[in-house]
Amino acid sequence: MCIDYRELNKVTVKNRYPLPRIDDLFDQLQGSCYYSKIDLRSGYHQLRVRDEDVSKTAFRTRYGNKVYVYCLYARIV
Repeated sequence: MCIDYRELNKVTVKNRYPLPRIDDLFDQLQGSCYYSKIDLRSGYHQLRVRDEDVSKTAFRTRYGNKVYVYCLYARIV
């Protein structure tokens, strides 16, 4: 299934929190004694879409209209 979100992408705020560069992260870790890690492989699909924005994710199938209540992966292209 493919949903065309180009119109939604035009009004979406992009890069509000840009990802840090990997070499900057390694610089910050130098000299640390303790490290931890977290696996966020499925984390993206656990972020809820704001109630007022759910209708913007709507799409139609032969089984009826559907909406996403959790963030879509790679919505912005």
